[in-house]
Amino acid sequence: MKKAALIILSALSLTAHAQGTLEHTYQGNYTSANVCRLEDYGDKYIMIDTLSHNLLLFNDDHSLFRTIPTNIPAGFGYPYFYLPSQYLFNNDNKIEVVVICTALYPNTGYTCRLINEDGTVLQTYTDGTYVRAFDINGSWKLMVNKAHSNPQYASVDIYDLPGQWTTNVNIAQKPAGMQHSMAPNPMHDAATLGYALPAGVHTGTLNIYNVAGVLMRTCTISDQFSNILIARDQLPSGMYTYEILAGQTKTTDKFIIN
Repeated sequence: MKKAALIILSALSLTAHAQGTLEHTYQGNYTSANVCRLEDYGDKYIMIDTLSHNLLLFNDDHSLFRTIPTNIPAGFGYPYFYLPSQYLFNNDNKIEVVVICTALYPNTGYTCRLINEDGTVLQTYTDGTYVRAFDINGSWKLMVNKAHSNPQYASVDIYDLPGQWTTNVNIAQKPAGMQHSMAPNPMHDAATLGYALPAGVHTGTLNIYNVAGVLMRTCTISDQFSNILIARDQLPSGMYTYEILAGQTKTTDKFIIN
């Protein structure tokens, strides 16, 4: 009897030691939390303060490293950031980042701007809703997906970038084999869901569920495209879950309609 009790106790102790230990809590109105790797400064926690709209970077000991003012235009909100780097967009050592915002209700539209660490706007990508960077035969390109209220006028712009992204590691990635990201999130009238299907998979299914788990939308997605525009249509405000099924891979994430 003692032997059995000892075995159970040992198993419980092992389970307790295997659990993660809370290291730090970022207390505040933060959103879009992620991790980035900067060429000169290494790995940083990165997130947006929803009250000031500043982009905050923290060291691995959670001390504040840098505050980047986004200076979003009047009438816009819900900033989201992409591609924080030092040498992708130019050759100086300042941090640059693409910030996308959506127009506040009842207005519609987006603002997509490249800013550096002091908040200076370096370039504006009109109507951009989602961006990605690619190494094409040794030359870095920026792909900007542009939304329009009429889907037939949506477009994709490709920019040749002067720099190199030597640390193109998105540490906080989605599950292996499936990449996806929606912006803006929260959304008003529409959002762009960027995706990359697993290698060898040519089509998939996108399902959208409401908070009660009821299927609200479904459509087929293809590897011939890298994004899909999700229009609000008649969906009420609230939280939703989108699900992507592709081959043997299934992944989900949440988004909000305001």
